[in-house]
Amino acid sequence: MEHLTKKQKLTKQERHEVLLKAFKTIPNFAQMLDDYSQTLLHEAAEEGFSDVLILALNKNPNLGMLKNVYEQTFLHIAARNGFADVLIMALEKDVKLATIKNFHGKTFLHIAAEQGLINVLINALDKNINLLNVKTFSKETFLHIAAENLLSEVLIYALNKDPNLAFMQDDYKKTFLHIAAEKKLSGVLRLALDKNIKSATMQDSLGRTYLHYAAFFGLSEILIKAFESNPQLAKIKDRQGRTFLHYAADKGLSDILILTLKNKIEYAEIKNSDGETFLHRAAREDLNTVLNIALEKNHKLAEIRNDRGQTFLHISADKGFSQILIKAIKKETSLAKMQDYQGKTFLHYAAEKGMANVLIEAFKTDKNLLKIKDNRGETCLDLIMQKVKDNKKSDYSKLIKLTDENIEK
Repeated sequence: MEHLTKKQKLTKQERHEVLLKAFKTIPNFAQMLDDYSQTLLHEAAEEGFSDVLILALNKNPNLGMLKNVYEQTFLHIAARNGFADVLIMALEKDVKLATIKNFHGKTFLHIAAEQGLINVLINALDKNINLLNVKTFSKETFLHIAAENLLSEVLIYALNKDPNLAFMQDDYKKTFLHIAAEKKLSGVLRLALDKNIKSATMQDSLGRTYLHYAAFFGLSEILIKAFESNPQLAKIKDRQGRTFLHYAADKGLSDILILTLKNKIEYAEIKNSDGETFLHRAAREDLNTVLNIALEKNHKLAEIRNDRGQTFLHISADKGFSQILIKAIKKETSLAKMQDYQGKTFLHYAAEKGMANVLIEAFKTDKNLLKIKDNRGETCLDLIMQKVKDNKKSDYSKLIKLTDENIEK
């Protein structure tokens, strides 16, 4: 059956008056259920009659435990509709009301977080911090949901109250700081590093710390702060063997890579599961300043191979980035002799890309560099001639100079 307020075609104001009067005058009226197991208080919450709900809590807080067919109390509905004053009163009357879960495993605090009810969440943290132990079916605390909804003020309040809250994990082993990093909440992450730097060692189910996510989402200043606080954090690998430096290179975050090369150059030797260092990744993004510093500090970093036998110079050449190749030829000629598992030097890739300036520099340095054969027996000169023959768009005049009669095949 439907309640009295819905049987009669009343205005919203009239329905409000009927509910208020019925609640005050008819014993147990608020506990009567309709066909959907809804009480009058569920209706009042849906209608927005917060004064009726406050009256109910004052009269009998246990009314806040009555559920409808969806396992919702009227407080779940009140949270969805943004009635912060009702929820704060519920916390004052009986904190257990904030532990009751609906059909989706959420308390009214989880819903309050979804709706951005900051004062309710802060009140809950002050009232009983153990409310964070009540999690959804996917083990989310209301702080996880607060992070999803960009509620920095709540997260900062929580960290100031108890930094250890940053260790609580959901089903994916994510802390709310992982989510804060995904949402680019830099202020929250800065405070976390100040309050308890160990929070930056927590790894999710993919093996990633929140610093991995900070790198992925371009938060360079967080990575620098973390590195300056504890460089060891830059050595933590995820399940793909990547440190946050690998992700930083992917995102073109040169500052943290340069800082690493200047202070912990040995970290440039750390490989991921593909055998790549962050310099291999940097080469893909043409982070020329980073690669230049690496060459200047230790040219042997350019000898480190990935699982395809490639150095970062092979990758630079394959991507068509010439500046670092010319520097490498001038710095250490032997780098141009290194062959990957296809037998190619970076000059083979340069020839395929029509990078005449690189090949000319190699020719000037040592013409024999252009005669090295790959696994198919092709030299750089063969590739150059093929370029000319195929009439590809290249600087042919410069390429043809390399086929001068001075070069003997």
